[in-house]
Amino acid sequence: MVIVAPNGEFMPVTPMEGTIVVNIGDLMQRLTADKLKATVHRVILPDTEKGKACCRQSVALFVDPDDEVVIECLDGSSKYKPVTSYDYVRDRLRATYQPA
Repeated sequence: MVIVAPNGEFMPVTPMEGTIVVNIGDLMQRLTADKLKATVHRVILPDTEKGKACCRQSVALFVDPDDEVVIECLDGSSKYKPVTSYDYVRDRLRATYQPA
């Protein structure tokens, strides 16, 4: 896996034995007023034969609140304006998948 470094370039992340990696999404970042950061990442194939032979497991789990739940910063700050879960997901999908 590679992540985006502060300078905007992707950099490799070396797995640590006996650990797991949890990438949170932008909704969790919003809820925590940026205390937890969503990770821009990519998964790439290793470039060595030894790396390619290693076992890798990945589980993707996407969880969203019910549509009518209002999303606001849990710390009470106004870093992000409140928005319903439905509106937030709709806006993110629109930003990602612009009509042709």
